[in-house]
Formats: sequence, C-alpha cells, structure tokens
Amino acid sequence: MMESRIARKGLVLIVASGSFFQAGCQVPQIQVSIGGQSLSLGSSGLQMGGLPTLPPMASLGGLTNPVQSSFIPGAPQTTDSGQSPLVGQTPVANPANPGTPVSVSTDASGVIPDSQRAPLMQQALQLAGVPVTNENVDAVNTIVTNESGWKPGVTNDWDSNARNGDPSRGLMQTIGSTFRANALPGYDQNIVDPLSNLIAGIRYAVKRYGSLQNVPGVASIAQGGGYKPY
Repeated sequence: MMESRIARKGLVLIVASGSFFQAGCQVPQIQVSIGGQSLSLGSSGLQMGGLPTLPPMASLGGLTNPVQSSFIPGAPQTTDSGQSPLVGQTPVANPANPGTPVSVSTDASGVIPDSQRAPLMQQALQLAGVPVTNENVDAVNTIVTNESGWKPGVTNDWDSNARNGDPSRGLMQTIGSTFRANALPGYDQNIVDPLSNLIAGIRYAVKRYGSLQNVPGVASIAQGGGYKPY
C-alpha cells in the first residue's frame, strides 16, 4: 500500500492506494481532516463525522471506475485522433524473429521463392518499426511484386534516376540516396541485400506517404485500378 500526506493551513489529506487494474488505477479510500472534522471517502460511500453515509461513487451517475489512467501497458500507441495505427488491420500471428535474420536464396532466374517472402517481409516490418499486420505484409508484397518481381539483384537502367547516375535497385527499387537516408545501422551497406533494401524502402514509403496503404500503387489497386510506381 502507498500513502501520501499533504498538509496546508490546517488541512491534512491522506490518500491511500492499494489496488491497480490493467485499465487504470483505482484509489480505494481518501481521508480528509479539516480542523477536528473527519471526512472519509471509500468504496462504502462518503462519511463525515456522525452524518449518514452517502452512496458510493460507483452508484453516482453510473460511474464504475471514476479514476482511470489513459495508459495501458502493452497497448498499441494511438494517433493524435485517438485511433490505434492497427485499426482495421490484423496482426500477423507469430511473426518472424527480428533478431535472427531469415535465410534468403534465389532460384535459377534470380527470384526469391514464395516460401521465403512472408518471413522476410515480417522481419523487415519489425526492424523498420512498422506494425506487422497482414495488410502491411500484403502492401509490401504488392510493391515488391510490381517493382522488382522479387528479384533482389535487379537494376532499373532506363528511367530518369538511371540517367542521373543513381538507378533504382533491389526489391523495392530504391535509389542510392533514398537507401542511405532510410537504412538502419547494420543494414546500410548493401542496397541489393533483400532485408536491407526492404527496411529502407518501407521506412521511406511510410515517411513519405504516412502508411503503406497510402503508397500510390497500393492505394490504386485497392480501389480497383492498376499499379502506380512510387
């Protein structure tokens, strides 16, 4: 039990708290002493001197937990609008462990096999600090499928970036300057490394568009249109 005491000009306030709940904090009893008069507020109601006991706070206005905290340990963070970034999305069950890099290989045509893609995307999302949801995995898959065809070694040698000397490369087709600006330490040495490229590409996409669902190609397909490069 914790107890705090505040004394000022004859007023003594003792707050005793002894129980906590996941949804917040409940203070079971408050005692106030003014001069020689004692007032006690607890789960049984309000008592003052020899006056009749008033109803408990839980029965006033339908309040069942009048003192609550907005912080819930382990709960998802919320946006300024009060909505969770996971609203409308489904977390992936048992995502890949970000501490153990997944094994990635390519077939004879330089394509990463289907069986290796989901763990790789899950790990990249975790390391990029983006929620690992089915929707985000689908968005990354949409981008990679259309940008590189899941070929980590592919280089775009014909667009404006290539003409400027900084071609788009890797799974998410990032240019060198974008990769360097968004790569994480330890994943910033090789632009065509599958995991490193995904991390930088995901971080860039979220930074620029607010979410993976807002990436032009992903949003266009969701609305029944075709893919649009980002």
